[in-house]
Amino acid sequence: MPSQVIMRKGIWELKADVIFGIFNALLSIYWITQSLKFPGGTADGVPGAGYFPILVASLLFILSIVLIIQGSQSKIVYFNVKMWSKDIKKMFLMTIFIIVVFFVLWYYTTYIIACLVLTFGLGYTFRLSIKNNIILSVVFSFGTYYVFNNLLQVMLKLR
Repeated sequence: MPSQVIMRKGIWELKADVIFGIFNALLSIYWITQSLKFPGGTADGVPGAGYFPILVASLLFILSIVLIIQGSQSKIVYFNVKMWSKDIKKMFLMTIFIIVVFFVLWYYTTYIIACLVLTFGLGYTFRLSIKNNIILSVVFSFGTYYVFNNLLQVMLKLR
């Protein structure tokens, strides 16, 4: 159970439920708009490529709104940015940077290269030993590639 502190409201006291709710609501709106480009279904009622992503993103949006409402009514603050050490702030910013690098690399190279950089970068940021970091990066990158391509039939870009 995370440590919970009841504090007065302020700009630096962030309610995680509200932050994650907003992020997920925006993400779900993005995926709904992107999924509208896919065929919705056939005339005989067979769902098309856009059916499942729209359904999942709509559910995510509804749950995000519930999370935002519950989080805004709560008096509990999960973390206070003013109380973060410099080390924690650095880890937080490095995590965001590494995720952005992942998406850029994935766009310009392949999934495996981007995922190797992502997992190795996160392992380095969170001080995983070099041996464990290399093993985790390779297993996770190739494992997720295999699962998506062979089991889920979602073809990831490989040049």
